[in-house]
Amino acid sequence: MSECERSIQYPALLSRWLVPLFLFLLPVLGVVAPRSVIVLYSIIGIVLMFWGARLPWRSLALFAVTLGVLVCYPVLISVNMTKSVANVATLLGVIVVFLSWRQFLASVPPSRHLAVRAFAAGLGLSTVLVMLEYNLDMPVAHIFLTLFERPLPYLYVYDRGIVILSLLLWSLVGLLRLPLWATTLALAGVVALVQATSSQASLAGFSVGALFYLLATWRARLAQLALGTMIIAALLFMPVMCYLMPTFIDGSVDIWPAANGASRLKIWSQTAQAIWLQPIQGHGIEASRYLPVVRDHIHPHNGILQLWIEFGLIGILAMIAIVISVLQRAQLTPAAVATAAGWLVIFCVSYNIWQPWWLAMPFILASVSQIVSPTYAATARAV
Repeated sequence: MSECERSIQYPALLSRWLVPLFLFLLPVLGVVAPRSVIVLYSIIGIVLMFWGARLPWRSLALFAVTLGVLVCYPVLISVNMTKSVANVATLLGVIVVFLSWRQFLASVPPSRHLAVRAFAAGLGLSTVLVMLEYNLDMPVAHIFLTLFERPLPYLYVYDRGIVILSLLLWSLVGLLRLPLWATTLALAGVVALVQATSSQASLAGFSVGALFYLLATWRARLAQLALGTMIIAALLFMPVMCYLMPTFIDGSVDIWPAANGASRLKIWSQTAQAIWLQPIQGHGIEASRYLPVVRDHIHPHNGILQLWIEFGLIGILAMIAIVISVLQRAQLTPAAVATAAGWLVIFCVSYNIWQPWWLAMPFILASVSQIVSPTYAATARAV
């Protein structure tokens, strides 16, 4: 067998089995061990990079230099420079893995039929696991306690699993392409499922995603414009809204349906007050762990406020430029629009932006969206 034949067969073999395997394992591991999704994504991405994906190294080097310039000051003024450098290195590594996925999928599309079956099976199994756990007195939590003699913080873990599951479900909707009436019924069923769990962030994210999905199926361009407007408005005005929040909060008002409600709103208000102390340059990466108003909560539980407090207005303007650039070039499917809208809502109410699994989620979702996009599907059918 010639070297040319071998170079063609290896990517085809990898594409046929590794990509569907990834689509099957992603939701399952996402529910059982949410933090492992970045490991799965990275391992397969590195394999694809060595067998078939040719990265644009010059563009990547230019991006790395640009990223270095943007984060240089936030790293230098950080109270934990070692941790800050590690965070930036993780981000750069995730981007390299994402580019390897993107290049490989653009050159060697996998079998759509096998991908749909694998992804549907993985989401189905993960949904069953969630239903069993929440309706049978938490069997996984009890097994963990028996094996390791300490309790599993199951709500803490499963909250992340439900988030991942709720975001991935849009890609399955995009693959199946159900009629609008069937899609509406399916969305109502998913909302009911998420409502039965403890994840209020997932419920809010999926509900907003559903509205954007229905809008995108009706007017795709309008939905994409609305998405961009929502992202930019959130980036610009989130600190102002949270700064004014004490006006609307008193000891008896809780507009959040969970126990976190009023306390989380107060965290956001206090964080916004800290932002105004250094609004232009920010306080540096990892600052949210050490500022007195946020320290007891580890992070602000709001990704946009964390961007503001760590990178300041300079970092926010850079983010806006990236968002505009991406949205101008992308032709987002309804599923991709819904995924992005849902992710933004969850981003604004929950996790530390530097948690590796959460840092990788936008790139993982983008890779999955690339597989289920109509243009990619047409390429796959032609192969």
